[in-house]
Amino acid sequence: MSLLFDSLLLLFISAYLFISPFTKVEESFNTQAVHDIIYYGVVNLDKYDHFQFPGVVPRTFIGALFMAGLTAPIVHYLPASFSKLDGQLISRGMLGVVNALFIVYLKNCAFGAIKHVSHSQRVGTRIRKKILKGAKAGARKSGAGAADAPDADADASADDDYKPLWSFGLWFMLFQIAQFHIPYYSSRYLPNYLALPLTNYAFAQFFKGNSARTLSVLAFTAVVFRIELLALVAALSVVLLYHNKITQRDLVIAVVKGASLGCVLSGAVDSYFWQRPTIPELESFYFNVVEGKASEWGVEPVHSYFTRHLPGIFLPPHVLILAVVGYFVDPTNNLFKMATLACICYISLLSLQPHKERRFIVYTVPIFTLAGANGAAYITSRMTKSFLYKLLVLGTLFLTLVSMAISVFWGEVSAFNYPGGYALIRFHEHIIMKAMRGEPVNKDIVVHIDPAACMTGVTHFCELTGNGLGFELTYDRNETPTLQDWEHYDYIITDVGPKDNTNHKIPYMEGWNWSLVWVPPLGLLDWIYLQSIVSIQSQCYGTRGLKDPSDQ
Repeated sequence: MSLLFDSLLLLFISAYLFISPFTKVEESFNTQAVHDIIYYGVVNLDKYDHFQFPGVVPRTFIGALFMAGLTAPIVHYLPASFSKLDGQLISRGMLGVVNALFIVYLKNCAFGAIKHVSHSQRVGTRIRKKILKGAKAGARKSGAGAADAPDADADASADDDYKPLWSFGLWFMLFQIAQFHIPYYSSRYLPNYLALPLTNYAFAQFFKGNSARTLSVLAFTAVVFRIELLALVAALSVVLLYHNKITQRDLVIAVVKGASLGCVLSGAVDSYFWQRPTIPELESFYFNVVEGKASEWGVEPVHSYFTRHLPGIFLPPHVLILAVVGYFVDPTNNLFKMATLACICYISLLSLQPHKERRFIVYTVPIFTLAGANGAAYITSRMTKSFLYKLLVLGTLFLTLVSMAISVFWGEVSAFNYPGGYALIRFHEHIIMKAMRGEPVNKDIVVHIDPAACMTGVTHFCELTGNGLGFELTYDRNETPTLQDWEHYDYIITDVGPKDNTNHKIPYMEGWNWSLVWVPPLGLLDWIYLQSIVSIQSQCYGTRGLKDPSDQ
């Protein structure tokens, strides 16, 4: 049964991957980096995308390098009938598998902690029963009343009152697959979801009792992937010291060891790929925190993580309510309490930063889910004691199904959030059908893709190569094209509708005429135009998408 539920997590991740096969601007760097490493190798850096579009701050190549290493052996041996977009799906699917495996590993380690404590309690109970029975026998021999002797069975009953072993793992996986954020984003190349397997591994080591390794892995992940994880290192360090789980000396050694390894690795790898000395996350910290530039992307009140983002992740909030129960009914000698408290402190520290995003706190979601599963397992273990507990279990199951329905709906709606990717695919279909029908097609076709399309699904993986139809495609992503550039465009993909060109984003030139070719379903995506000048034809495509409900 456990293996079945573990497999369901991967099934949900895969389903969301195929529902939304394209990517957005936040995923762009890692997606393009994986593409470039796979198709150009690690030597031909002049062909890499990041030199043309470096972004505001540099990002690490370490995650992309690892994922490309997993993906390249498969992609390079795909049959010719497969496209580069299939390579993107395979690459993202590999990340989904990695995230799923480490979530399962975290669950199994937490489960192991429960079993270890439960076994210790059973051994202790048996020893106490023997001692108490001996005391009872001694009392009888000495003539003392049986009523004066301690009751071994009652003592054993008290210790065995809560046995979450059979239901804990099932509840955890049910809660996890019913959520939207982790199943949906686990296959997406956001830096946070490249860091998530490592944070899950770190917490898994925590449940195995290896506090030093936990801090080392978190410090390494912070320096390499996401600098905000230093706040989690600080929060967990305080909790571990308070509970005497690690000495100050071992704590400092663990953190310095992980951070130093991260600096050396990132410094070597990223300095090579960026062709200048850099540790990207340190530059990101200086830009976003020291200079305060993160606020340019929006600010929210200090309480937003607790009042808006966490309830938005856990919708309905029954898992958070059960996490409170799981916090106080801890069968792991306070491991759940410590992990949960560290996550709360981490979110509190991040709340001081004005700019807030849900992906910044995604590392805490599995921990809250573990605590919630522990709370659900507790009420499940007491179903035979009261009809009220039976109702609570049924209510929990019902709310979990509601959560799953909401997540599936969000997944369907989010598919409309990538109009640029769909636009490029429709363009490919259009030009291929023209060629197959024998209509005139230029031998060398230049398609211009504007920033709006690039930010909503267009990547190098989407490009068409080796079509065998007698024409070659050139993809232009110039963000500030000149009039001379426009004269060379055969097709354009843009967010400008037929009545929206008031600022002449598509320039007016005498003798050029744009005509509408294709309108997306329901008008949700955008527009395609046909450009006519002599016998040259071009398309223009718009990208008005729905806002992703997960960002609400």
